[in-house]
This record gives sequence, C-alpha cells and structure tokens, in this order.
Amino acid sequence: QSRDNAVKEVKSLQSQFNAELGKADQAVQAKSDELKKMEALASNLQKQLEKEMQMREQLAKEKSSLEQGMEAQVVKMKNDVVATREGANSVVTMKDNELKKMDELAAKLRDELTKQTEKVSQMEAKQA
Repeated sequence: QSRDNAVKEVKSLQSQFNAELGKADQAVQAKSDELKKMEALASNLQKQLEKEMQMREQLAKEKSSLEQGMEAQVVKMKNDVVATREGANSVVTMKDNELKKMDELAAKLRDELTKQTEKVSQMEAKQA
C-alpha cells in the first residue's frame, strides 16, 4: 500500500509538474509573442524614423535650392534696377544736354532777332 501511495504521489507530482510545465510554456509563448510584437513595432518605428529623416533631408535640399533661386532672382532684380537707373540717368543727361543746346540756340535766335529788329528799326529811321 505504501507503494501504491508512492505511485499515486509520483503521478500526482508528475501531473502537477506537467500542469506547471504547460503554464510555463504558455507564459514563455506569451512573452515570445509579446517580444515579436515589440520587435515589429520597433521595426516600424525605425522605418518611420528613416522615412522622416529622408523627408527632412529632401526638404532641406529643396529649401536650399529655393533659397538659391530666390537669391539669384534678388541679384538679377538688383542688377535690373541698377541698369534701369543707369539708363534713366543716361537719358536724363542726354535730354539735359539737348535742353542746354536748345537754350543756347534759343539765345542765339533771340540775339539774331534782336539784331534784325535793330536793323529794321534803323532802316525805318533812315527812310523816315
């Protein structure tokens, strides 16, 4: 009978061991599944971070390109303004010279008219 009790006890212990082993296997499997999920999340986060870094690099390049383009436009506009001013100054100088010449011509014509008027007046005085 003690042998039967010992066998029963061994079977009971084996059953408890198997139950505990099953629980441990389930816990290990649950942890394994959880680790796989965490690895997948970490992988997704890594991919998202890489994408974001690539987007930031692309945006930085585009920003730099836009800034260079805008800088070139500003320089061109400044050059256009300078050229327009120089052109305008040149036209103003040319027109100013033309006006001076016209003033000189008008003064000569006044002098000539005055002389002619004096001659006419002298001729009329002689005839009178």
